[in-house]
Amino acid sequence: MPKRRLNVTRWIGPTPAVAICTLCHREFKVPEIGLLRKSLDAAHFIAVRKIPGGPAPEALEPEIKRSEELLDTDAQWLKKLMAAFEDARTFVRTETETFLATVDTATT
Repeated sequence: MPKRRLNVTRWIGPTPAVAICTLCHREFKVPEIGLLRKSLDAAHFIAVRKIPGGPAPEALEPEIKRSEELLDTDAQWLKKLMAAFEDARTFVRTETETFLATVDTATT
């Protein structure tokens, strides 16, 4: 069975904006062209979003700085950990060679 579509425009208006205003019992006002252009401007869209982590530069700069500091801290930790692993590897190799040398001399 085909779906039926209700023709809302016949009762409340030709555009969605007019239809919504009719249903809400509010007057439809056409925005000023300057305000409309400003609201559609990408640079303005970004500039007004100043919450932490938002796209505005003054909101992003502290987050970027914090992330860079965390990255530096993690890099230092990793460098120390890798040095400790290398020291452990060197220690195990030296101890193994010493042990094998004593075993070789004891068997000969």
